[in-house]
Amino acid sequence: MKKKTHKLSLEPVIHFLTILLLGLSISYVTFDDQGLMLLNLFVFSFFAFFYIQRSLKAKAIENTKLMMLTFIDQFIASLSVHKTLLAAFDNTLEVSDERIKNELHTFSEVDPLEKIEYLASIFKANIYQSFIKNIRTYSEIGGDILLMSSFLLKEVAEERTLMMKYRQLTNQTFIELLTGWFFVFLIILMLKFAVSDIYLQLLMNPIFTYGLEMFILLILASVYMHKYVTSQIYMEKKIRRRKKMKHLSINDFVESFSYFRNNLSSGTNVYKSLEMTATQSQGDIGQELFHLINEIKIQQNVTPFIHFSSRFNDPLVKHIMVNIYQLMINGGESSLLFEFNHLFDRIYETNTALNYHHLKQHYENINQMPMLGSGILVILIMAGVIGLLGTMIYV
Repeated sequence: MKKKTHKLSLEPVIHFLTILLLGLSISYVTFDDQGLMLLNLFVFSFFAFFYIQRSLKAKAIENTKLMMLTFIDQFIASLSVHKTLLAAFDNTLEVSDERIKNELHTFSEVDPLEKIEYLASIFKANIYQSFIKNIRTYSEIGGDILLMSSFLLKEVAEERTLMMKYRQLTNQTFIELLTGWFFVFLIILMLKFAVSDIYLQLLMNPIFTYGLEMFILLILASVYMHKYVTSQIYMEKKIRRRKKMKHLSINDFVESFSYFRNNLSSGTNVYKSLEMTATQSQGDIGQELFHLINEIKIQQNVTPFIHFSSRFNDPLVKHIMVNIYQLMINGGESSLLFEFNHLFDRIYETNTALNYHHLKQHYENINQMPMLGSGILVILIMAGVIGLLGTMIYV
């Protein structure tokens, strides 16, 4: 058993200390009470721990996915030139990420295909399983690897482009969120330094003081929510809810049938491709695919495919499943295969655009929180001033 070496990084420590320093600065400006400053030190420490933990996990998953996509691209390109798995693997390994080299440094005498299959323990994605299937088919029967992997390479390129779009949207909305909170916090700075005597008297009002504490918690909550939404892009899917949903997710359909299409392009027949897709799929859609396969054994007609499509709230799924049935009974006719690819590209693009829109909407909702914070801050100031006036009147 080989030992895995982990390189220690000071980045999490630097981020943790930076967040604590920022928390202390905000507490120093906002409050004039050492007890509240200590409380905020604990709050920011708690926030920093969970925020950095989620950030590191999401970043690791994102980097692993990018590493996988690059490895697939490089290996197929190299194989198209060198024609043998050994030469292609050696050539790809030379330019691969250090993590891949470290994982494989003890496997010098192992067959290249076994090394590729071993990397599936790192690259846990359907697209990598499709890659393994294509390489295994090539090693058995040969052929044009670029033609066999045309849809796989297209999916790799689309995944990389989508990740870049997500990253750009994430950075843009995060800057907008921090900018919004900065301008809201300027109100406190103006009170603190422009009318410091009045501000100190306002802090004597418990409603104003603890309201400011809640204001700071709202800032931290919004920043964490933004990171949570970002991390969900890369985090692996959680276990499905036990409650039976009326319709299955189009996301799951696109993910599973991307694997199905890659199998078809490598020469596997329709029925065998469905079996492999069912084995690879998880959750409700995996169960529905196994049910579809069992129904096909009983009914040699289009009915099982129609029943399967009814589990999705998208009429395009029905057209795709009918097309798959026609492919199965016509032995993969080229015109029908072209139609399937056209239909699947449409649902893939629509689903991608919809996911991007939903993500953007989530970010926009979170970026409304500085507006909520400014309203709360104005109410706190009004409450503090009213309390201060009441004290002056009754003195």
